[in-house]
Amino acid sequence: MLVLAHLGLMKTGTTTIQSTLRRNAGVLKGRVAVATCDEPTAAVRRYGQRLVQKARRDAEAGLREALAGLRAVLERDGAPVAVISDETLYCRLVYSETGDLFDWTRRALPLVARAFEGHDLRFVFYVREPEAWTRSAWRQMVKRARCTLDFDAWRKGIPFEPAWRERFAEVQAVAGAPVDVLDMDSEAEDGRLGAGLLRLAGLDAADLDRIAWSEPRNVAMPSGAVEFMRSVNASNLPFKTVLAISDLVQASSHHFVQEPLRTAVDGGVTLNDPPLPPKALTHGSEDGISLVKIAPQARICRNENAGERDGRWSR
Repeated sequence: MLVLAHLGLMKTGTTTIQSTLRRNAGVLKGRVAVATCDEPTAAVRRYGQRLVQKARRDAEAGLREALAGLRAVLERDGAPVAVISDETLYCRLVYSETGDLFDWTRRALPLVARAFEGHDLRFVFYVREPEAWTRSAWRQMVKRARCTLDFDAWRKGIPFEPAWRERFAEVQAVAGAPVDVLDMDSEAEDGRLGAGLLRLAGLDAADLDRIAWSEPRNVAMPSGAVEFMRSVNASNLPFKTVLAISDLVQASSHHFVQEPLRTAVDGGVTLNDPPLPPKALTHGSEDGISLVKIAPQARICRNENAGERDGRWSR
């Protein structure tokens, strides 16, 4: 069996590709078994992130068992080709105190290669224009890692350069299987993001014409929403509450202006000027319970008297 492990990079259209794979299950049935970023890979993701990104050695046995389970699922399908697509299989961030994206990739790929010994395994990664990828990665850190830095400050602190040729040469040296690097930008321009992956899976031009291609998913937050989340990240709210706010902001990001926050005459910060719909997201607390809501006719202003890290906001 040919096994294509599509493991990222994050912020290269992976959500869109996974949507296309799920959407075309009927076209692929019998030819390509698919395990995307959902139930088939959940256990691998849980132990993979603990072991690789969080450096918890106690997760190693769990990861081996989870990978064996995933292999068994794909083998039972009986298709000659299997595609695993999960950019969060071993990390969710660009870097942390335990390493960076490419450190983790070099650690993770040999583990996956050992789990699929006996099959024809290939690793597949998409890349995009480096500056665009870096800015998208920063937005992800703001959304999911409580980053408070602006882009320029964050960019200076990245512990690696997004020089794809050099980075993937380092990965290939230890991967234990071939590594294919595909270009996201060219496929996205054609409206067929994921076509390169499906070609590797054996689909020809006629097959690709039958595919229902998904529209871009998980698109970037507008600048106003990102700036709001930076302020939320700097508050004293619990991390779980911050993540809940991030999810709500992502779902409601069209209510935010497409530009950075502007300081109002009274010292507040205006998030939602016309012509956008008169809605905005607010958060606060009542009886010790954090509250999040979208309020009509709202103007969100930071309470400048409350201190830089205070979570209170006024309407």
